[in-house]
Amino acid sequence: MVDHQKVIAALDGLNLEDVANDSTARGQILAAAHRLTARLELPYERMMRWTWSHDDVIACCRIVHDVGLWKAWLEAGGKETTVQELVDLCNPPCDLVLLRRIFRLLAAEHVVIETPEGRYRSTPLSLELGNLSSPVLQCLFFWYHHNADSAKNFPFYLARESYPEPLDPLKSNYMDLTPENMSFFQRCASKPEYQESFTVAMTGYTQLKMDWTEVYDTKQMVEGFSGDGPLVVDMGAGQGPDLQKLLARHPDLPASALVLQDLPEVISTLVQDLKSKVTVQEHDFFTPQPIQGSPVYFMHAVLHDWDDIDARRILNSLRSAMKPGVSKLLVYEVLIPTVGATWLQCSVDFNLMHLLAAAERTEEKWRLLLEGEGLRVIKIWSHPSSPESVIEAELA
Repeated sequence: MVDHQKVIAALDGLNLEDVANDSTARGQILAAAHRLTARLELPYERMMRWTWSHDDVIACCRIVHDVGLWKAWLEAGGKETTVQELVDLCNPPCDLVLLRRIFRLLAAEHVVIETPEGRYRSTPLSLELGNLSSPVLQCLFFWYHHNADSAKNFPFYLARESYPEPLDPLKSNYMDLTPENMSFFQRCASKPEYQESFTVAMTGYTQLKMDWTEVYDTKQMVEGFSGDGPLVVDMGAGQGPDLQKLLARHPDLPASALVLQDLPEVISTLVQDLKSKVTVQEHDFFTPQPIQGSPVYFMHAVLHDWDDIDARRILNSLRSAMKPGVSKLLVYEVLIPTVGATWLQCSVDFNLMHLLAAAERTEEKWRLLLEGEGLRVIKIWSHPSSPESVIEAELA
């Protein structure tokens, strides 16, 4: 017979500082915790948590943002406080009883901490929600701008279409949401806030994953660099997190060595500090690559946004710029395993399906795509703690 009190004590007493900087241990413990929760919850209990609590917590987080409280609490130092003191921070004003009911749920879901005296303490999550440029907050906006309506519409879209696998980007579930039939990227371009929530949320998603510099040996790449011209051209780079990670590992690289390419609406959101460390260039990766013969062309989570037809267009636009024997293409992407895919891999794959009519690819499909465009896969770099791998390719 299991002594459940000992189990509870062991879980509560787990020293998370021991694993905070160990991505492998942290990932294994999280996976074990998810399995434990799934085994302990009753079927209705689990469905109730998914369909009631999750959406309600998201709504509560948004309400607290809309009354300016997350930001005001962060600016006040995130100190332990009463509900009345929290009400006093709200602008526009918020009813005391309403806020108390909201914070009860936020405490039950560990967004904030409730003390035995009925006061509230901030958490790393609640503090991040107060940072207007935080990927955490923009992830919340991304749910409102894109994901919620798209996921809700998906079952009805599939029923009307007789349940095909969505593979046509010109007839996606997301386009079915609006009378204008705008694609995901068209809708992002139509409103700055839609573009920002996507771009910054993806920056957070990148930070969640293992640094590509821990998966791929960048030392060999940098050691062979002469110092003249570009070293890495990051295509569709967003806010440049991957170039920043390369800089953190090799801080002596000059700005001329690191080229950040993206569309004008993305470039306009870059912070000045980053612009001083890299070379910024507006570029649409469906058009010919303007930088010829770079040692490395890099794409992170770019090709998975597009079906094979458009992915081939992107590769075709790049290929003529690559120099035989010099240029490498590094693609940092998910390789879906045949069995045992993680929740993150599967969730991203499902998001791609209902937002873009796209998909994550298996290793076999990646090889077929790249080799079909005249590229030869040299090596696939993987790490047991990373949901993504670096596919290294050159001209065949």
